[in-house]
Amino acid sequence: MSKPTPLASSPPASPPRPLSENATTTTTTTTTTTTATIPTAAIAPLLPVSETVISPVGDILLRLLTPTHTQDYRTSASVLITTSKVFSAMLSPASPFSEAQRFNSSPSSSSSVDPFVLRLHDDDPVALCILLKALHNHPSVPRSLSFRQLVEMAVVVDKYDCSHATRMYGDRWMKGWTSKVEKLGYEEWLFVSWVWGVERIFGKLFGRMVKKVCVQRVRYGMDRIPFLKDRKGGNGFEEFVPEGVLSRVPNPPTNQPASYARLLTKDIILQERS
Repeated sequence: MSKPTPLASSPPASPPRPLSENATTTTTTTTTTTTATIPTAAIAPLLPVSETVISPVGDILLRLLTPTHTQDYRTSASVLITTSKVFSAMLSPASPFSEAQRFNSSPSSSSSVDPFVLRLHDDDPVALCILLKALHNHPSVPRSLSFRQLVEMAVVVDKYDCSHATRMYGDRWMKGWTSKVEKLGYEEWLFVSWVWGVERIFGKLFGRMVKKVCVQRVRYGMDRIPFLKDRKGGNGFEEFVPEGVLSRVPNPPTNQPASYARLLTKDIILQERS
């Protein structure tokens, strides 16, 4: 994958503000200034690069490209492969993906001196750092998170498919927020509980949501539920309803609209998780 396109001429911006002081103080970083021969067509220097060492003997650099800088995480490929299905698909010898073929054929794939570089995009830098520390059983994994951080962690855990490997940490992070499960403003609990498979919380929240929506649709004579199918509005918890759940929402019986609510039971929905 090509390097990021140089930006307009301006001093390098500061790295993004971390989500928590805890994550900041437990992250060892070294910042180096990157110099390169800039082509005639280029109009700005490359973005600054910082490196966070997750594993001192790591053989792979995960390079996260952000709008303000490039963040490297030195990690162990074997740990990533065994804890994340997504990283396994990207790096394991049996994988057909181009990243895996390049990694396994590269001389640097077994070297901590000149590690292989794998580029990532669109992740929150602090959430990704905490996730990688958790996967490596790093001692500086924070014991508590704000609710916004908890949601960000659920996003990266879901993206890299490593809920089982992080369940111990997830239980610890969620514990401080279980009293807010049914409170206004904490609708993302539906997504968080889905990611870590907390059936009791997910079943309660989804059951309440289905009951409320069905009552509204029956009352106004609707025979479809586009509200659940359309997540583009971004107006609350429907933004965080997993796609697998949405695909299971059936159309109501044409002659028995009142029975529709009984079709969307907890058991049907939770089958998607198993």
